[in-house]
Amino acid sequence: SNAMIIGAKKSKSGNALLFSGPQVGFVAPGFLYEVGLHSPGFDMEGSGFIGYPFIMFGANQHLALTATAGYGNVTDIFEEKLNPANSTQYFYKGKWRNMEKRTETFIVRGEDGKSKKIEETFFHTVHGPVISLDAAANVAYSKSWSFRGTEAKSIQAYMKANWAKNVKEFQQAASEFTMSLNWYYADKKGNIAYYHVGKYPIRSNQIDDRFPTPGTGEYEWKGFQSFAKNPQAINPKKGYVVNWNNKPSKYWRNGEYSIVWGKDNRVQQFINGIEARGKVDLKDLNEINYTASFAQLRTHYFKPLLIKTLEKYQSENKEYAYLVEQLRKWNNLKEDKNHDGYYDAGVAAFFDEWWNNTHDKLFNDSLGIVSDLTREITDHRMGATLAYKVLSGEPTNYQWKSAAAAELIILESTDEALAKLHKEKGEEADKWRAPIKTMTFGAKSLIAIPHGYGSKTEIIEMNRGSENHYIEMTPKQPEGFNVTPPGQIGFIHKDGTLSEHYEDQLSLYANWKFKPFLFDKKDVKRASVSVSEFNARK
Repeated sequence: SNAMIIGAKKSKSGNALLFSGPQVGFVAPGFLYEVGLHSPGFDMEGSGFIGYPFIMFGANQHLALTATAGYGNVTDIFEEKLNPANSTQYFYKGKWRNMEKRTETFIVRGEDGKSKKIEETFFHTVHGPVISLDAAANVAYSKSWSFRGTEAKSIQAYMKANWAKNVKEFQQAASEFTMSLNWYYADKKGNIAYYHVGKYPIRSNQIDDRFPTPGTGEYEWKGFQSFAKNPQAINPKKGYVVNWNNKPSKYWRNGEYSIVWGKDNRVQQFINGIEARGKVDLKDLNEINYTASFAQLRTHYFKPLLIKTLEKYQSENKEYAYLVEQLRKWNNLKEDKNHDGYYDAGVAAFFDEWWNNTHDKLFNDSLGIVSDLTREITDHRMGATLAYKVLSGEPTNYQWKSAAAAELIILESTDEALAKLHKEKGEEADKWRAPIKTMTFGAKSLIAIPHGYGSKTEIIEMNRGSENHYIEMTPKQPEGFNVTPPGQIGFIHKDGTLSEHYEDQLSLYANWKFKPFLFDKKDVKRASVSVSEFNARK
């Protein structure tokens, strides 16, 4: 997910601005629903996850708020030493202990339609539930998470954030939230604030937190860091905070998942957009989001490196000069503004081919049979820092390629990509234009569980929030615009027919159009199609 908050000094109007882009999947029925809450003394509008009793992204009379996944290191896997004579005993603090045991009975319907009972046994150690047990190897693995048992407390904390009136109250709510998120705040006085929330363990400095922790008792958690030590900022000097699930501060660790927090990170798209402008307004934030949504993310670091290498050898290959010209002209976006079903820039097809060739030449030989498994790391959707370090000559712990070999890979990948495009499509870059990739609001949830009709309407693929809120906190009230596709949270009537509003925000979303952020009750009534009133019985 992504977010931007802009303080008074960076805002054209002097009002604080907030952009919200939660990325929770493109599904129908929707995972996010929009709601306005209006009562005496309290008004709030925004959206949240189905089943959550609070608004995650939106604004009340005093402040706007949003959140992104924190990716913080709040879980550990403990390696338990099992008793060779009894695989349900584990060694902890000098003695063998019995695992806690629980047997559950499930009624399962088979493919023949008949139901049967299945019993499953679950084990538990002092560290948490056992997720893997290998009796032959005398080892088991259990899982600990820092927020265990505090989930309801976190729900309460988010509700407090909804009712907050100032940064002090919002900060108090943030300090009580125990799971890993990034929280963002903007108020009608022009203030902004950021908090990396969560309950973070204090680990033994004798372990490598990328690997399972020995569970024999010597390397237990030593408590939890105070909230004051979590990364946070109120009205930072630069006047803004942007985030796309990136590292919250320079030295903040993320254990085995540090691959998502490298130098080459997608958040650079937002940083570039803000830094290229002086003061900004909501229109600017939308343009920045548009660019980030269609950007070929590898272009930020790798395109300049490619151009530099091609220029070095362009006297030896005349095609390189033409490529450099095309790459410089390209805005790095995979967009289709004329709606002809093809990406506007032909050189985008070359760059995609070049990147795939380059990545595989860098890692496939070295990693061999595991290269398919490790691609998720070396070509991660959030960045490819290792590849950039190898190609640019920055130091790495393992000597993947020499500088000369890395340069040769850049050139060979270029030649192979050109040869393929010339053979299939011709000499001119405009003829290389590739068909756009499309997406639909499918019938599977965020965790891939089928749950509804879905939608067959195809739109161009975007790396974009599942909904977008753009809010300006004026002294009077929040104002702005938003879109929450596919429509009335993909509503389906009990008889199976679709609501007339099932997809009525899908076209808006596909064409980068929005509806007004209706906050004032008069505006809500003025825009309403129908009104229902419910009178409570005495």
